[in-house]
Amino acid sequence: KAITPLLILYGVTISFFGKLQNKMNKEIEFRGRCMNTGKWIYGSAWVTLYNSYILEFIDETIIAQNPISIIPETLGQYSGVKDFEGKKIYEGDVVKNEVGEVGGVDFNNGAFWLGYYQEPAKQNLSDFVKYNTTTNEYYTKIKLIGKNALIERAFSN
Repeated sequence: KAITPLLILYGVTISFFGKLQNKMNKEIEFRGRCMNTGKWIYGSAWVTLYNSYILEFIDETIIAQNPISIIPETLGQYSGVKDFEGKKIYEGDVVKNEVGEVGGVDFNNGAFWLGYYQEPAKQNLSDFVKYNTTTNEYYTKIKLIGKNALIERAFSN
């Protein structure tokens, strides 16, 4: 099993979160936009007082040595949920539920939530995950329609 190291550097605590499996067998992964290229980078998050970085995954067990500086507002954690096409849904993504309501994914109080733009109500993202007893597989009917939509608009201009 992988261990999550914790460093204390100049009085600032720096955490590394890796591609680990927690007790619920949920993959822990982060993504962020590279400060220099604008490309999405996937891996472990490294956040300091002044900067945010991603330590990119090389494969399932190895993390690259050199941290990549990212735009802090783009940092988002993988929710553990995939849309109906198999695309991973991250914190900050915009999705459409099975009845056509559009909302953003947010992490709050230890859970991922879908907040709807039309109303103030929120729904736990895990409510959309169903289990098929015939195929023994989990599935969802939500659709990913945007990666961190506010940031995407800034990069498309």
